[in-house]
Amino acid sequence: MVANWKDAKDLLAPALVRGTGPKPQFGRYAYWEKFDYWAVFWGMIVIGFSGYAMWFAPFFARFLPGWALNAVLVIHSEEGLLAILFIFSIHFVNTHLRPDSFPMDMVVLRASRARKSSSTNARRI
Repeated sequence: MVANWKDAKDLLAPALVRGTGPKPQFGRYAYWEKFDYWAVFWGMIVIGFSGYAMWFAPFFARFLPGWALNAVLVIHSEEGLLAILFIFSIHFVNTHLRPDSFPMDMVVLRASRARKSSSTNARRI
């Protein structure tokens, strides 16, 4: 689940090629799945620290300037809005409406992937 250089190349390849050429091959997890995974932890850190700063404002006001507490409120609300928008747009489309898994990814019912797969991970196994 850790990003590597191939993920960076895969991320930039569609922009450079503009949809021509063969379909890119991914390992067990594509770059957008890794981003989905790590975005949760980033969001928890931002929401958590900003929430504590708002909850214990008198304590944090001892060593933070007033504008920083206002910024914490904006950061907290924007991160929450970003999380909701991301879940209902990017995550929903990439997970549920992707052509490879539409109308339903059967792995949910089988609890295992099909043997026939074109991913590099399946060929490696």
